Parts: sequence; C-alpha cells; structure tokens
Amino acid sequence: MPFQIRSPSHSNTSPRTRLGAFFFVSFLVGSHICGLDLSKYPPPDKVPPTDSPFVKEWLAKIDLSKVPAIPIKGIGGCENATNAAAITKAGPDGDCWWTCGGCTSKEDVTTCPVKNTWGLSYDDGPTENSVRLLDYLDQHQLKATFFVVGSRILDHPDILKREYSSGHDMKYHTWSHTSLTTLTNEQIVAEFAWSIKIIHDVLGITLTDVRPPYGDVDNRVRAVAKAMGLRIIIWTSAKPNESFDTDDWRVITGERTPETAFQKFEAILADAATLSTGFIVLAHDLYPQTVALAVERILPSALADKKLKLQSISTCLGESSTGGTPAAPGSKNGTSAALPNNTNTTNNIPSANSSLSKPGGSQSTSTNPTSPVNTSSSQRGTQASTSAAPQMIYPSRSIVIVALCLLGVRLTIA
Repeated sequence: MPFQIRSPSHSNTSPRTRLGAFFFVSFLVGSHICGLDLSKYPPPDKVPPTDSPFVKEWLAKIDLSKVPAIPIKGIGGCENATNAAAITKAGPDGDCWWTCGGCTSKEDVTTCPVKNTWGLSYDDGPTENSVRLLDYLDQHQLKATFFVVGSRILDHPDILKREYSSGHDMKYHTWSHTSLTTLTNEQIVAEFAWSIKIIHDVLGITLTDVRPPYGDVDNRVRAVAKAMGLRIIIWTSAKPNESFDTDDWRVITGERTPETAFQKFEAILADAATLSTGFIVLAHDLYPQTVALAVERILPSALADKKLKLQSISTCLGESSTGGTPAAPGSKNGTSAALPNNTNTTNNIPSANSSLSKPGGSQSTSTNPTSPVNTSSSQRGTQASTSAAPQMIYPSRSIVIVALCLLGVRLTIA
C-alpha cells in the first residue's frame, strides 16, 4: 500500500498513537533504512576524537615510529605568519609541503602515464548534486574517480552505492575535510580510520588511495598515510605554482563566472598538451554550480576533443577499478577488507564500539572543513575552494520527519 500524507483533521487516531508512530518512523528512516546506525559514527564535518575505542585500536595496530617529527602547521597555510619557518622547509629537501610550492613525493600520484589521458576526479561528495553528474556520466558511458568525504556518506549512502555499482572509482577524502597538516598524527589516523570504516560498512570494501583535503600534505602526513597502507593522490601541475584545478569552486564565491571558470579549463587543456604524460584534474560534485559547469561546459567540450581519453584514475594508472557490485561487509571484492597497514598483522578492520558517544565541543585544532590552510595566489588546491565557499548543510532524514511532526502532518498507510 502506498504512503500518503493526511491532515490530522481527517484522523481519529489518538495523539499517543501518532506520537508513537512518529518515533518509530523517525528511527526507521533516520538510522536503518539506509543500513547505517548513525550513533556509531562521529559528528559530521568535525575532526573525530582520538580517544574512542575504535581509534585507539587503530593506533595500537599501526607503527608510527617512522613518522618524521615535523611540526604541526598553523591554520592559514602560506598566509599564516606562524608558518614562516615551515615555508622555508616546504621544498623537496625539506618537509615537501605541497600547499606552499607544490612539492610532491615520488610516491604521490599526480598524473596519468599515457599522454592525452585525463583522469576524471570529483571531490567532496557524496551530495544530492552528485546525482546530476552521475546521470551525465552514465549517459555518456564515462567512468570517474570520486574522492568521498566520510561523514557526508551519513546522509547519502544510497548515492555512494550508486557511484560504486555504476563502476566508478572510489577513494578516500578523509572524514571531516580538514587540512591534515594542521592535525596531530593521532587525529590524522582518526580522519583516515573513520573514512575507511564507513565505506567498508556501506560497500564492504577497503580502498588504498586518499586525496588530502586542499591537497594539504607534507612528509609527516605522507608517513601516517603510508603506515595505514594508503597512497596519496593529488592532481597535476604543468608549471610552477599552477595546478590543474578547474577553479569550479570560485563560481560559488563569486571570484569567477561560469565563463571565466571554463576559460581556466581551456588553459588546463593547453598546458596538458605540453606534457609527455596524461593528467589529473581537480573538480567538485559538492555544489549545483560546480556540477552544472561540469555537465554543461567542461565535459561536453572534453568529449568533443577526440584526442582526449577520459578515464577514472585507477583505469588511467592501469590498475583495477574499485567500482562494481557492493559486497557484503567483511567480504573481499577486488580490494581487501583487511586492515590496511604496512605489516599486515591482522585481517580485520577495527570495529567501532557501539557505545561510542558523540563528543561535545570543538577540537583544539581546526574542526571546520572550510578552514583554509592556504589562501595565497600560488598553490591553492581545494583548500581555498571550500574555505571561501559557503558550507552546505544536509538535513538528515530524521530531521525531516521531526519537521513533519511539528507541522502537524503524519504519515499513514492508505
């Protein structure tokens, strides 16, 4: 029988019955209809606590003894005066801090090997705006790589499942989208660990690649990622202080129009022609405007260029894609469901304690996913992208049900 919305004036149901029905539907929709018990995860868009049993178990299973003692960076990146000493050491002979100068390690993935191959990638989802992008990609039989923010899966596990089951490439983008060089080693572990867990809970797989938010990575962050079995993927730079960032996020801030953002994309293609390799471009499926730019301008233009070959990053690297049919949690589906570490001492991901409570207050370091690390005009990456753009808030299904109740509307079965 279909669900219908009826006014209370048409009902003889008692207030107690309506209230009971409300709590039942709220619980069902908010926690279990998508297979996630929200109480077992940290709050969205905040750095997870490091004293939870889950994170402590991770810390006990990995070896951080080889992580270099590089000082934590201050919020604001190259513009922060407290980072002056770090900037002098940002090069390859120092801490190799990508944010200030674009330094990359030989182990970082920044290009596709084959010339004219474009590794499509989209950051910061899943969101409801991802659907329009997915529709376009499916229509044109394109596969892309999605760097997903762990906590945004809480409200959109169904979209994550669609991305994966459609054959797209899935990769981590941390839990809260916080600049990693501003965090302690333990907080970085927590950011990665919760992302690993929620994707495993929803898809039943464990991934091996991560893109640091804003591209903010140095040798300390790299070492923590390596200890957890994770590889860093950024995006291409053809010139010093110029990266293949579409600047689609600047349409949100008003710094660019769709036309000038498209001109930036054309400049990227011109730079790509000078490379002996393929390239990886940064774009976002976070906002309606960034998706519109992708499906109305950038992708049609790319498809019209017969020299370009658009692929997911895994495909362009000649590696197995992480797309496919979602596996049962705990199983292996192309990628291992084992705890990713460099010693392979266990075959199980640490399980979150079901009694884990949500912490109150904020972290001592940046807990705002839109906090910039670098706002300079040189090597911005996505740091500036979401720092200047307004933060999106996604209401949970439970909140929607609460709103219906407060409006005096109830769900009944016809």
